[in-house]
Amino acid sequence: MDPGSSPSITPLTGGGYAEAFQNPQHDLCNRLETGTQACTSLAMTAGTSPSIAGTADGGYTEAYQASTGILWNRNAAGTATTTGLGMM
Repeated sequence: MDPGSSPSITPLTGGGYAEAFQNPQHDLCNRLETGTQACTSLAMTAGTSPSIAGTADGGYTEAYQASTGILWNRNAAGTATTTGLGMM
């Protein structure tokens, strides 16, 4: 995990939990209770912390500050979309 950032955790409706965190290379990563862990190639602003929330369908949505300073969302299927909103 990147120093200066904090992980986020959420329960999943089907049981278990999911975590989101920033790795030392400043990429968005997630980990499931099952031990499955994956880091994306989605660059985050260094020292920022993603947020994760469970969804009604048993998945999750992550929100994070991209390296461009823009708020992005990513779902459990891996689809990332920009909100176009700048962050400080």
